[in-house]
Amino acid sequence: MSKRMRLAAAFVAALGSALAVFAPAQAQAPGVITGTLSCSVASGFGFIFGSSRAINCTFAGPGGRYEHYVGNISKFGVDIGYTQGGVLIWTVFAPTAVMAPGSLAGSYAGGTASATVGVGVGANALVGGSNNTVSLQPLSLSGNTGLNVRQDVLPEKYWNSTQTRNAPLATDLNSNVANPYYIGNFTALRTTDPLLYSRLNSVSQFTSTTIPKNQLLRPFSQQTQLIAANLPIRKARVHSLDATLNRRFSSGLSLNAALSLNKGDEFATIINEYDLAPTQWLPTNNSRPYRLTAYGIYELPFGTGRAFLRQGILGKIFGGFQVSSTFEWQPGPLLSWGNLFFNGKLDDISAASTLDRWFNVDAGFVKDPARVPAAFQKRSFPAVVDGLRADKTLLLNSSAQRSFRIGEKLRLEARVDAANALNRSHFAAPNLDPTSTQFGVVTQTSGTICRWLTFVGKVTF
Repeated sequence: MSKRMRLAAAFVAALGSALAVFAPAQAQAPGVITGTLSCSVASGFGFIFGSSRAINCTFAGPGGRYEHYVGNISKFGVDIGYTQGGVLIWTVFAPTAVMAPGSLAGSYAGGTASATVGVGVGANALVGGSNNTVSLQPLSLSGNTGLNVRQDVLPEKYWNSTQTRNAPLATDLNSNVANPYYIGNFTALRTTDPLLYSRLNSVSQFTSTTIPKNQLLRPFSQQTQLIAANLPIRKARVHSLDATLNRRFSSGLSLNAALSLNKGDEFATIINEYDLAPTQWLPTNNSRPYRLTAYGIYELPFGTGRAFLRQGILGKIFGGFQVSSTFEWQPGPLLSWGNLFFNGKLDDISAASTLDRWFNVDAGFVKDPARVPAAFQKRSFPAVVDGLRADKTLLLNSSAQRSFRIGEKLRLEARVDAANALNRSHFAAPNLDPTSTQFGVVTQTSGTICRWLTFVGKVTF
């Protein structure tokens, strides 16, 4: 199988309109280490002829230098089964320690890089980038996990199934009773098995004289939080329509855009503790309804050989400039709701979103702390409500650069980069606790940096 990847730089146009097939990379990449490339990979369903995933990448270079890339990664061969979104991290090798901005943009090819087989196995280097001089050696792979399911669950018959708070039930199940596993009941082990006695005597489950009643009603009651890890019971279904536009104009403008329309569901959520497995399909945050990305580069029409200001001082000042930008737009993640009581219609929750009122908080939510669900309450409200999402991603990055000749042997290259050029704040999810005075209010940002300007100068002689 072969793995192919295409990256579009945040500040330069992608190189080439087609993916070229190269021979698999050698085990050791040539050149020197220039940094690391971390890519977040979207999830999806594989199929017999291959699969394609959207990726968002960040290159971390020396001196705190960062560059952002968007693109896709494709594998051709047998690739059946759901692949959860994961993170791929590569060590970047290049001919020189300091690369020009956007040098990672382009097409890459090599052996398979599937994260399902584990780090270091089936994850060969990729070769590509600027003039095929960049090599990506796998450093870390994560994702593709199964489902963790608790096994010591309280049986369904003990849970409250009404739409009324049952505090007495919660109080009774949380009350303490005599602990049958108390170490004092096994004093004979001091002589028959002193090593076992010593180990039991160091665990609070056996040194306490009491135990919560709900613990005794569980299977494997002598243990707490018994988890079956990575069970292969996760399912997903994804329908996707992708469209791309690549155009180079004679006026010096190169434009690339991609639109992805998606509908994805996962069978991967344990609704109630006692279910022991997923019981319903839910919309997934690994597949947003749409995602639009665009990037372009434009050589300003000023200066010698251009349409305007071919001569004179203004032509010398403004001539030779090149500007480029990337744009990213997609809805925010679905809101993740806790278990709560709701006496209304789900369709009434959606409303025009403001920071002070992200959704209709008066749609029927039970807000009285004395009436909200107590412990051991069957879920009565959906874990997610389709259409109720946090803030969207709307990001524009831009750059401008020019080369100045100073004499015959001296050249100055100047560049300014603007990350989040619109200076747009991206907000975190609103408060989803109906008993809070800030219910439905957005109080935090999501960590996206404000506008970040970087000035770079390079002198060659």
